[in-house]
Amino acid sequence: MKLADYLLEIQAFIQDYLKKSHQKGYVLGISGGIDSALVAALTTKAVGRDKLFALLMPIDSEKCDVEYGLELCHKFAIPYEVVDLSEPYHQLIAKFDLEDSSAKAIALNNTKVRLRMVTLYAYAQ
Repeated sequence: MKLADYLLEIQAFIQDYLKKSHQKGYVLGISGGIDSALVAALTTKAVGRDKLFALLMPIDSEKCDVEYGLELCHKFAIPYEVVDLSEPYHQLIAKFDLEDSSAKAIALNNTKVRLRMVTLYAYAQ
C-alpha cells in the first residue's frame, strides 16, 4: 500500500470513529514530539480544527517540548490549553514510599503517563 493511501485510510478511520462515538470531537495530548504531531495533523485533516482540542501537559518537561507543541498548535490553528501538571505530580509522588531502585524510575514515569491520561479523560468528558 502506498503511503498516501494509508494516510487516507487513517483519516477515514478517524472520521468514522468520531461519527460512531456520537461525540463532538477529539481531545489530544500534545507532547512536542513527532507522534502527537502526526496524530494532530492527521486528525485536523480528517475532521477539521473545530473538532480537535489539544492539551499540553508538561511535568518538569524540557522548555523546548512545550515550545514545539505550541508551535504545532499555532501552525495548524488547533485550539489548545496548557495544563502544567508538575505541582500535582510532586504532591502525589511525595506520598509514595519508593526506595531508590530501577523500579522507582519506572513507577515515577508511569505516574506521569497516568496523570496525563486522567487529565485527558477529564477534559474529554
